[in-house]
Amino acid sequence: PVDGAIVSLHGVSSAERTYVVRVCSWIAAANAAFDDWQSSEGLGFITVAPIDARNPDVAAMNADAKTQAEADWVTRASAGFTTHLSTNAYTYATGIDVTGVNDDIAALNANLETQVKAEWVRNAQRDFHAWLVTKAYNDDVAAVITSTSQSIAQLNKAVEAKVASAHIGDADGEFQRWLT
Repeated sequence: PVDGAIVSLHGVSSAERTYVVRVCSWIAAANAAFDDWQSSEGLGFITVAPIDARNPDVAAMNADAKTQAEADWVTRASAGFTTHLSTNAYTYATGIDVTGVNDDIAALNANLETQVKAEWVRNAQRDFHAWLVTKAYNDDVAAVITSTSQSIAQLNKAVEAKVASAHIGDADGEFQRWLT
């Protein structure tokens, strides 16, 4: 039997029968070897046409398998990246998708890092401004957080200088009113 079909060998010489049996055995062994390899490599999701001839089109089989393996990789990589973004609460990150096996992963990571830093700056500035408001310094201090590498010590010194200056100005104004 070849691929479930029964081959009629009626009227075929003994040598030809032996050849057909050997070819059929080779085909069966080749398919079994391919199945074993596919299973051992964890590639059970790949479906290629079984070998059905003594000279199979291996290049076409490889191309078909490669296309399926790449599609599977993209699906898994995209899902993994999406999970990473969600797990790390990077829901604000946009335009970061794995779409092909030739994607520049370093560029995707750089894009994400840029967006994470920008979000950090936005959040830090929002929190800093809220703190200034709670201390009633927001009218006196115009300092802002602009980058992740900004010197917070220098920012603090600028705030202290502005607050001290404003305090001196307020105290002087009160003193001048008192004098008059």
